[in-house]
Amino acid sequence: MKKILTKIMAAGLSLAPIAVFAQGTISPLTPSGGVPVANVGALSGLLQTLARFFGTLIMAIAVFMILYAAFKFITAGDNEDSVGQARTMLTYGVIGIVVALIAFSIPSLVASIFGGAVLN
Repeated sequence: MKKILTKIMAAGLSLAPIAVFAQGTISPLTPSGGVPVANVGALSGLLQTLARFFGTLIMAIAVFMILYAAFKFITAGDNEDSVGQARTMLTYGVIGIVVALIAFSIPSLVASIFGGAVLN
């Protein structure tokens, strides 16, 4: 299980540079020395889209972990080792759902702090 999670994390981290290249060309600074508001809005939209994508991905993985843990509980019988593995997997699944819910709420939290708009 640790190998699978390690591979998923490595794949996710290898996709991180795409967020940088997705911005396109960097526009020059405004005469006042600040960054144009349009670029900040585009970055906000990109971050909201990424948060929704990763939140959905984490939620799907967590649901499958919970279903697999339920299957292991049913098939474990009196084997304490299998019951312990299923209980651990169920705990990680619930933690995954909590993390996914936090990922869904991050865009609105950031928008309320910095005064931006939340995409629906």
